[in-house]
This record gives sequence, C-alpha cells and structure tokens, in this order.
Amino acid sequence: MNFWSLLQPIEVLIGWILYLFHQFFSLLGLGSGAGTSWVLAIVFLTIFVRLCILPLFIRQIHGIRKTQSLQPQLLAIQKKYKNRKDPASRQLMSQETMALYRKNGANPMGSCLPMLLQMPVFLSLYNVLRTMGDIITGARGPVGPIDALQATDFQNSEFFGVKLYEMFSNLPEISGRIVVGILIFLMIGLTFATQRFSILKNMPQTTLEGPQAGVQKAMMYILPLTYILIGPMLPIGVLIYWVTTNTWTLGQTLWQIHYMPTPGSKAYEAFEAREYAKRQATQDLGAEIQRGQRVQPRSKKVRKKSKKG
Repeated sequence: MNFWSLLQPIEVLIGWILYLFHQFFSLLGLGSGAGTSWVLAIVFLTIFVRLCILPLFIRQIHGIRKTQSLQPQLLAIQKKYKNRKDPASRQLMSQETMALYRKNGANPMGSCLPMLLQMPVFLSLYNVLRTMGDIITGARGPVGPIDALQATDFQNSEFFGVKLYEMFSNLPEISGRIVVGILIFLMIGLTFATQRFSILKNMPQTTLEGPQAGVQKAMMYILPLTYILIGPMLPIGVLIYWVTTNTWTLGQTLWQIHYMPTPGSKAYEAFEAREYAKRQATQDLGAEIQRGQRVQPRSKKVRKKSKKG
C-alpha cells in the first residue's frame, strides 16, 4: 500500500464534488471545452472545503484568545525555571505548562488543526489532476464519477489558454508561463498580506518583543517565498485551488481582526475603542429619550460637531 492509496477515499469524494459542481455550471450554460465550468468547479470545491472547516476556525479563534489570556501565568512559569537548565527542571516546567493548559481548556496546537485538515484535500486534488491522463488511458480507474469521458473533457479545458493539468515546467509557450507566474505571484502576495496583518495587527505586544518577534517577522517573508519553489511543480488546476484558498484566508483574517481580535493586540485596542463608542452612543440616545426630546437622525459630521461643542 503506497501513500496515494491512503488518500483514495478523499480523492473519490473530491471527484464527486468536482463532478457535481461541473454539471451544475454546465447546466447554467458555461459548458465544456473552454474550461469555465471546471475552473468554477475547482473554485467552489475550495469554498466548500473552507465552509466545512469554518466551525474549527471559530474554535481556533476562541482557543487562541484563551491561550493569550494565559500569557502572564506562562511567563511566570518560564521565569520560575529561567536559570534551571537540568533535564528534571525542564520536565517540571513542561508539566506545569501542560497542566495550566488543561486546567483552562486551552490547546496550543489548536491553531494548526484547520491547516492540517486541508492538507489531505490539497494532496488528493493534486493527485486527481495529475492522473487525469491515466484515467483516459486506463492506467488508472475512474475517480468516483470522473471516468475517461469526464477526464478527457477536463484535459481539453483551458484557463487563459493553459490546460488545467499543465505545469510551468512543461509549458512551451511564454504566454502560458506568464499565466502560471501570475497565479504564483498572487499566492505569494495573498500569503504575505495575511501574515503581515496577523503579525502586526493581531498579535499581543508581548509576542512582538524579543527573539520570538524576529522569528515571526522572518516567517512573514520566508513562507510566501516557498511558493516560488513549489508553484512551478503544481498543475494549474491546483494553483487555482491554492489562490482561492489564500484569498479566503486573507478575508477570514481581516474579519477576525475586525470582529474577534486577539486580546492585547493593536486590533483589540481598536475593537475596544469601537465598542466603547457604540456604548456611549447608545447611552446618549437613551438619555435623550428619557428627557423627552425628539430624536432626529444625525449625520456623522453633525455628531462630530456636537461632541466638539
């Protein structure tokens, strides 16, 4: 049993999702051949996957907020064992740390779970797209409803003149390589923006100080650049999946920064300021109603003038 056979159940599920989305968009008149229906099927497969793990993302946010609230106690444990380098002291520090997490229901690894769950989907999609030619020739059996006929239709589909199964390395024309290069550039830009917003806006000030800050900022630049090495080895269909999921991740990060920021971060300070302004506006409105005054809708400009006065 090889590695890919372990992913076969996920590949079959992906095959069905791709097929159903493809059939739906074909019924809308987007048709085969041009590639629109297959491209949209990949995009909506991505959205479907991200919606499925959305509850885990919400749990991840709550877990991060809970972990951040334990920072003073974690720093106290680290300070307690700061000058004790023997193995027994290291083990005791680890035990006290884990006991603190268990007592408060926090999981430091919880933030990795959504990403880990996406990896089997990503690898399965990669293998399905990579072996479409084998399905056509019979070297590989059908993947769910994707048989030789569906695989042939997929192989004939294009995205801006590039077949969905093609990679940067086997594209003879410069125009095709430019298309792939743009997708890789989008992947890099979206990942960098996500990392930058997360680190500079949504991390506590204590985390942004000392050696750990240097590691975080280095990752902000290094992680996106890995796509330069990985991107050319992926079929363009997988690149479309990756650009879509990176776009979703950026939007999800911006939503989190605005509505559920991490305590102690700059975003949290801005969030508290907005909440305070809302409470003040509600109290002012209630006071006016109690005085029996008629409340007229006021523009933001008028409200600012009344505050200055």
